[in-house]
Amino acid sequence: MHWLILRGRLSHEESYRVGSCWRARDAVASSCSRTSSDHPAVVEAAAIGVPDELKGQALVCFCVLGSSVVPGTALVDELKALVAAKLGKPLRPERIEFVADLPKTRNAKVMRRVIRAAYLGQPLGDLSALENPQAVDEVRRLVTDDL
Repeated sequence: MHWLILRGRLSHEESYRVGSCWRARDAVASSCSRTSSDHPAVVEAAAIGVPDELKGQALVCFCVLGSSVVPGTALVDELKALVAAKLGKPLRPERIEFVADLPKTRNAKVMRRVIRAAYLGQPLGDLSALENPQAVDEVRRLVTDDL
């Protein structure tokens, strides 16, 4: 069962996709990525949904910072507040992780499915289009550092 966005309104459907609609999870993650990138310290961002006992799914944002920016708890709080202000408090990220680079294809498209799989310790699937495997290793290290 998924929430779907159909012509600007949410609909609860049993099917995985209906016509040319978006899954709400993908729309939220995409919006969170764009909003995080609105901050002057953030060069690039990607967001994924992770399982959460209370919400069902929670957002985790991965941000690439500018070269002169020092990551810290103040910046994390600022980014969470920015996303909450622009998208609403329910879409406030649960976590914000800082990385040197995001996994991308040769066409520079961010591979969110790979980020999610690496973060959750799941099989990565097809990586033939992956341009920078070191970015996946960095996401994996974030998880092991938290344990």
